[in-house]
This record gives sequence, C-alpha cells and structure tokens, in this order.
Amino acid sequence: MSIKNKIKFKAIGDLTYNGFKPSPAYKHIPDWWRSISPHTSISGVNSVPTVKQCPPTIDAFSSGYLIFTQCDMFFNKDGLFEYSYPEKIVERWYKEQTEGLMFQEGYSEYVYKFINRWLVETPKGWSSLFIHPSSYPDLPFTTLTGLVDTDKLITDINPPFRMKSGWTGLIKAGTPIAQIIPVKRSEWTSSIEQISEEEFLKNQNDLRSGGYGKYLKTMRERKVYR
Repeated sequence: MSIKNKIKFKAIGDLTYNGFKPSPAYKHIPDWWRSISPHTSISGVNSVPTVKQCPPTIDAFSSGYLIFTQCDMFFNKDGLFEYSYPEKIVERWYKEQTEGLMFQEGYSEYVYKFINRWLVETPKGWSSLFIHPSSYPDLPFTTLTGLVDTDKLITDINPPFRMKSGWTGLIKAGTPIAQIIPVKRSEWTSSIEQISEEEFLKNQNDLRSGGYGKYLKTMRERKVYR
C-alpha cells in the first residue's frame, strides 16, 4: 500500500478562499496540447508517434499544482498593473534589488511579484519547487524559479516574474502564475563513469525490442496529484 503525502494550501482570509483555488496541474492541460494528434505520417510511413506520446513532456505538464491570478489585471505602457480588487495582488521590485542578476532576453527590466494569498505546507522533509507553468509558454510573463522548504517556512510565498518587453494588455482572472512541484529532500553524491559503446548499444536494442513506447508502458511510474 502506497503512502499518500499531503500538500496543504491554506487561504489567508475569506476573500482568498472564495477566489481561484490551487488545483492539480493535470486538470489544466491547455487546448493546444489536447489538439495535437498522437500519430502522424512521415515519408509515407503511417502511425509515426508525435510529441503527444512523449512521457517526460506529459509528466512535466501534469506534475504538481497550479496557483492562479485572483482577478483581471491590465498591464499598461508605463509598466504598471491596473486592477479592481480589495487587496494588493502584485508589486514591482526596485531595479537595485535585482541588479547584476542574469535574465533571459526579451523581458522587462523590472521584476514583479504576484502577491500569493495561499500558504503552502508540505510534510516533513519535502520542499516545493516553484516554476513557470510548464504547459503555458505563451503567457505574457515568465515566472522565475524558486525552491522553498515549505515544511518549515509556513508563510506567503510570492512568485517573482518579468513581463514580455513591449507587451500591454489584459491578464485574465484564473490565469496560472506558478506550478508547484513537491520535492523530497535528501543528500546526494555524484560520480563520473564510462560505459562502453557495446553496452550502450545493447541497452538501446533492449529498449527498442518491445517497440515504441516501452518506457511509457513498462518503466514509467504514474505520478499522482490530487
């Protein structure tokens, strides 16, 4: 019998609880992914598998939990957010606070942060990895990655983000702002080793002997988030 771990999302006040609640990521796979066919035809060969059958991509998209914007937010040309909500939901850092930090090009020089009114609590020994929602590369912002020991730090965690350069417009209520993946802490060591070409080819042949999808069918372990 497997042991089920529990991640707790604790609302700060009634207003938060009545808004968009954290939810398992697998429930919010976007339509563009669902519309991809699992097979295609290449050079007259039918039933060639597509990325739709790539287990690592599927697992990345469906792992963990998403948190969302609580109201409509308009980003104006002055680099400021306009919204109608009784609580502060976004802040902008001073440039001096992130001076010297390397960033991906094509995004604002300012770093903002979403004010998250959900506390995240994990069991002892588990941290939370905050990343940009992995199946939403088309959002007008990119959320910065962070790893938090949420079994010890039980407070509000406000994901920082940057806006796409030159973008203005509406970010609707219910837009995913961060994907939270529980990570078990443990000590690791590393080694550098070598494998012969013959052993590598043997492993490849064993993998292919069962046909395409052997990893998906016989090796991949199901990840469950509820």
